[in-house]
Amino acid sequence: MRNLRNRLMNRFDRALLSGSFSAVFMLFAGTAVLIFVGSTIVRVSGIHATRDHLNFVDSMWEILQRAIDPGQLAGEQAWSSRLILLTVTIFGLLLVSTLISIINSSLERRIEGVRRGRRPVHLHNHVVVIGWNDAASKLMEELAVARIEGVDVSVVVFTEKDPIELLNYITEHIHREDEIDQSSDTARNVAGWVTVRRADGDNTNDLLTLGRIDEARAVICLLDNHSEHGNTRVVLAILAALQLPQAQRRSIENPLQVIAQFDSEEIAERFSTRIKKVVAARQDTFGGLLKMQVITPALVRNKIEVNVVRSRGLSAVYKDLLDFEGDEIYVVAPPHPDLTFGSLMPADRCIPIGFADESRVELWPQWDDEANGRSIVVVGESMNSVRRYMNSWSLSPSGMDAIRTGRDKSQTPEHYLFIGHNKWLTGLIRELSLVVPSNSTATLLLHSEDEVERMPHFAGSIIDTVIRSAVNEPLDDDSFAARFDHVIVMADHEVSEEESDAKVLTDVLACRVHLESRESHLQPMTVVAELRQRASKHIAAVRMADDLLVSEALTACAMAQFALYPENGAVLRHLLGGDSPVFLQGIPASEILVSDETLSWSEVQKRLRVSTGEIGLAIRTINEITGIPFVQMNPNNDVVVSKTDDVVVLTRLNSNVIEIEDGRE
Repeated sequence: MRNLRNRLMNRFDRALLSGSFSAVFMLFAGTAVLIFVGSTIVRVSGIHATRDHLNFVDSMWEILQRAIDPGQLAGEQAWSSRLILLTVTIFGLLLVSTLISIINSSLERRIEGVRRGRRPVHLHNHVVVIGWNDAASKLMEELAVARIEGVDVSVVVFTEKDPIELLNYITEHIHREDEIDQSSDTARNVAGWVTVRRADGDNTNDLLTLGRIDEARAVICLLDNHSEHGNTRVVLAILAALQLPQAQRRSIENPLQVIAQFDSEEIAERFSTRIKKVVAARQDTFGGLLKMQVITPALVRNKIEVNVVRSRGLSAVYKDLLDFEGDEIYVVAPPHPDLTFGSLMPADRCIPIGFADESRVELWPQWDDEANGRSIVVVGESMNSVRRYMNSWSLSPSGMDAIRTGRDKSQTPEHYLFIGHNKWLTGLIRELSLVVPSNSTATLLLHSEDEVERMPHFAGSIIDTVIRSAVNEPLDDDSFAARFDHVIVMADHEVSEEESDAKVLTDVLACRVHLESRESHLQPMTVVAELRQRASKHIAAVRMADDLLVSEALTACAMAQFALYPENGAVLRHLLGGDSPVFLQGIPASEILVSDETLSWSEVQKRLRVSTGEIGLAIRTINEITGIPFVQMNPNNDVVVSKTDDVVVLTRLNSNVIEIEDGRE
């Protein structure tokens, strides 16, 4: 009997430890046994503990009522029935209260599990975001816009913070954005497509159970800007993804897209090369593991700033190409394999800009280059407009004999002023040095307490450093600022975002007075400012500077593009890459028009085609009423262009102009 009792107790303990379901089942079974036994005793003893003339089933119902409600005993007159029903009630209350306690504890554990963010997810074709930084809010906006545009994507965010607080922050942030349709289900029900989990990105088990990256379409590893080990955490997260035992489920044609953000170009390039070797070596065993694309300041920040500071209004064009609003880049298969690039004439809201395949991207190719199985890169308003355009493509050789020269490198020296310093300034100077004319100069304006590493040469010359202080502010001297053609005000990452933007906009304001006075100069003055908060762009006057750049926002747009449209990644990388032969440039419309004539946008495109062969993408014009400049990306064919406008073109340097002494075009 003792052994039997021990075995029963062991089984009972194991049942309790196996989970709440077993305990609930046993309590229900115990309650059923109690009711059955009580009804049997009443029935056999003949005690009138229930109403007369009831069958056995109805007696069980009466006993159940007394088991869960002590008030049912008040009407009993006989002590025999009182004792029996009191016993039933005591055991019934014990069982029912225990059942309620277990259910309540289960609910509390579930709520706590949600708050702790440790519940597994069951999603497919979703995006996993590991970490959180300044670019993350804009990234969530871009993914929300993509959902509104028809992309069915859910998001899982890994964080070390309180998941509920972060989800509330994301919800409030999306509700504040005017660019997002607040009437859409995406904006009204953020929790329906955003899941936040408290997890470690470098933990393989968390990646699998809490992120389910074996079923994900992409993983975005964000860099922790406030940690000394930010690059290390990104590396560890990608290495953890490589260890998934379920990796063999992915086909080679459908690898996991991994977008990694680094602040070190050297680490990014070295790590990316080695990851590709590992993936290639494991393909025979595991199939498609992952395909990694890296995002660095050199990709998003330097190339864009280099072009923007030399041509006004280009930041709006880059933003339009990178985000999911306005016009986008589409990579589509040609309806005819023998199509030449010269036969792809621009149409209303659709502009072909090149060819692309898995191995190579070629923007602005030769007119007689054939598609030969390559996809066509098109800037269009929507996929529907691109499809309509595809139906109009033909084998006509139109434009194949047109001149295709591109831009001659300017021979007029340019003078640059860099205000402030951050860790990306050195890379920006190197990028600019590759494209500025010979004999160009640069000046760096710093505070006396600023510690600056040794600066590289700028166009072969030493950068002049000027110290500013409370008693010596060169920007207040009109003759000082008037010496420069281009001004770049750098963001300060050693202070808060608000303080940095306030300092930047104050310095921009000091340069503002010189903008209008240089309009008639051969090289119009441009002022570009780096901001850390997009909200700062709204409080700043639009004409305060030619461009107000928020690098984190551009980074977020690029990461969203790479995650949702990996086929666009190679095109954007080719357009933004420092070694790309093509670039965007704004040119005065007066260089295209004759005298005071005006032309439609379609006529401007045709004139560019037969003169330089360049591809027109946008118009920068001045609002006649407000005097505020704005950019029309991919305008309608009938939009009128006047000589006061600027035309943004996709171009390259004239290949006939080569500087033998340094090997640069």
